[in-house]
Amino acid sequence: MGLESICLPEGDITPGWVCKFAETLVKASWLGHQSLANVLSAGTATALLQRLSRLLSARPPLVQVSPKEDETVTVVGDTHGQLHDVMVMFASAGMPSEKAHFIFNGDYVDRGSWGLESELKAKYPEKEAGSIYKAAEAVFIALPLAACVAGTTLVLHGGLFRPTTKQKRKGKRQKCLTPGSLKDLTDPVFKPSADPCGTGLTRTPGDILWSDPVATPGMRLNKFRGVGLVFGPDITEAFLAANNLRLIIRSHEGPDARYEIEDDAMNMKMGYTRDHITPNGDLVTVFSAPDYPQHQACPEEDRYHNLAAVAVLRGSTAPSWADPEFLQSMASWHKF
Repeated sequence: MGLESICLPEGDITPGWVCKFAETLVKASWLGHQSLANVLSAGTATALLQRLSRLLSARPPLVQVSPKEDETVTVVGDTHGQLHDVMVMFASAGMPSEKAHFIFNGDYVDRGSWGLESELKAKYPEKEAGSIYKAAEAVFIALPLAACVAGTTLVLHGGLFRPTTKQKRKGKRQKCLTPGSLKDLTDPVFKPSADPCGTGLTRTPGDILWSDPVATPGMRLNKFRGVGLVFGPDITEAFLAANNLRLIIRSHEGPDARYEIEDDAMNMKMGYTRDHITPNGDLVTVFSAPDYPQHQACPEEDRYHNLAAVAVLRGSTAPSWADPEFLQSMASWHKF
C-alpha cells in the first residue's frame, strides 16, 4: 500500500503535523531508498528547510528557554542520522508539546552511507539533491550555538569557549587562555559559518562546537582535534560561578571518542557521563545515538553497543532545572 505524499501546511507547523511527518518517514524507510522521493518531493523538502532556516535566522546565538514549573526540557545529544533510534527515544521520553520542550544538541547527520550527501545522492536526482543540500546547509548556518534553560543550565554542543576578541600575546608565548562569558553570546561579533574553523571571527563558534572537558586543570588548545579547546574542572567551576549557572550539558563525544577509557562511568557506554563535579555545579555529556556507529561502512563487530541517553530537566527537582534525569534506550532493530 502506498504512502500519502507529505504536504507543507499553509499555516504554522504543529506538533501533530510533525508526528505524522516522522511516521511517514519511518514507513518510507522500509520500502527502499526510492520511496522517500515519492512521499517527500524535492520541492517540499527544500521548502521545509527554507522555512526552518527563516525561523532559525530570527533566533539569537544564545536561546533563552523559560519553562514553567510543570513543564519539562529534554536535551538530546548526538543522533548521527539514526532516525529509527530517534523514534525509540520519543517513545521513551514522549513527543514534543507545549509542555514538553526538546533541545537537540547537534550532530544530526552522520558520515559515510548515512551522511547527508550520500543519503540525498541515493534518493534524489542529482540536481534535486543539490537543491536540498544547499537548503540544509543554510539551516546549519542559521542554527543557534547554545541554549540557556531557566537561567541556570547552559546547553552547547562541544564545550566552553574563548571570546572572539583576540587575546593578547606576550612575545611568542601565548598568554594563559581564559573562557568567555554568556555576554559573548548575547552580544556576538562572530561570523556564522557552516563549519567554523576556529580562527578569526569563527573562533567562538569553533570552540563551542569542538571543545572537550578533561580531568586535568586549566584551559588550552585542543591539539587532538586541531580546533577548539580542552578545559578542566577548575575552568568549569569558575565559568559556572561567573555566569550564575549550576549545570552545563554538552554532547559531541560518543563511545568512539572515549574507547580507551576503561572506567565505565566515563566511557560513554551508558549514553552519558558526569565529567566535572564541582562545588558550583556540574558538567555532563549526553550522547543519543545507540549502538554507534551504525552506517553501512561500519561492520557489526566495530560498533560499540552503547546505550543512548537524553537528559530531562524539571523545575520540581533541586536544584531547579539543574538536576538532570537520564533516560536511556537501546538501539531499534532495522535494516542497514
